[in-house]
Amino acid sequence: GAIALFHSVPESELGGQPLSLDACLIARIYAGDITTWNHPDILAENPTLTATAPIQVAHRVEGSSSTSGFTTYLSEKCPSDWTLGGASTFCADGCANDWPVGVGRGGSGGMSG
Repeated sequence: GAIALFHSVPESELGGQPLSLDACLIARIYAGDITTWNHPDILAENPTLTATAPIQVAHRVEGSSSTSGFTTYLSEKCPSDWTLGGASTFCADGCANDWPVGVGRGGSGGMSG
């Protein structure tokens, strides 16, 4: 199935443009290297962005096909920024302690609420 990422940056802080995050920026956010919306590398891709808030990361607590697909994507597109591996290595212990940042949520329903 499809995997989607969502953000909650207010429209008024997007500067009239959609938010643009390439795979390496996403990898650095999920790795904990980028923690605020006004990080210089995010602003380089989004020059009209005025948001300064911390980025609040959410992720699944258990392993899933979505977690597998997402981490494999990050490891294939940006292996120097996402060094935690993909489907065969990430979440080998069930995923509870593998994410370097963020709030863990249970199941798909936990992610949407």
